[in-house]
Amino acid sequence: MYPISTTGKLNQQDVLKAMDTTLAYIEFAMDGTILSANKNYAAISGYTVRELVGRNIKTLWPSGDLISPAHTEFWNRLKQDKMPGGVFKRQRKDGQAFWIRAVYHVLRNARGTPEKVVAFCIEITEHIHAMAEKLTRLDAVDRSFITASYSLDGILLEGNEYFISTLGRGEHELLGQELKQILSNCVDQKKIAELWPLIRAGHT
Repeated sequence: MYPISTTGKLNQQDVLKAMDTTLAYIEFAMDGTILSANKNYAAISGYTVRELVGRNIKTLWPSGDLISPAHTEFWNRLKQDKMPGGVFKRQRKDGQAFWIRAVYHVLRNARGTPEKVVAFCIEITEHIHAMAEKLTRLDAVDRSFITASYSLDGILLEGNEYFISTLGRGEHELLGQELKQILSNCVDQKKIAELWPLIRAGHT
């Protein structure tokens, strides 16, 4: 626990210590030269603090991103103080990608000119990888099974490619149609009439 001031409130030094312990921090000039970083940022980037200082922040960007519109927009938004934060992909010393959720702040001098940028961030690489794995599994399911969604009154709202191709009709012909119309040639209408009330009631 950090020491509490005599007024019962955390002073500025306490806050900075807490942030330095829990967050990754990096500071760079407006030309991208890294001025300082804490051990947390060094750890997630694979560099030492000494190796980071003096390098350009572009070192931490995947090479393909440096020529993207997003890179230009990033710097434009920083200069306009319109960078509230977000999720960003960066590159470790060993070439592997890592992801951070970061908030950037532009610090200006007495004349109001942007002088440097500080960023506070947390690493979320494992979270990003977990999300990607889930999406891959969902995509595999979508490609392996017939899936479709209907409104409670039996109107087709959405169907995956497998569903559409199985019926042998165009998507524009199917969406918005009633289930009984879609399956009129392959399923007994009486069975559909008996099944749908059960589905609406939450039974399968």
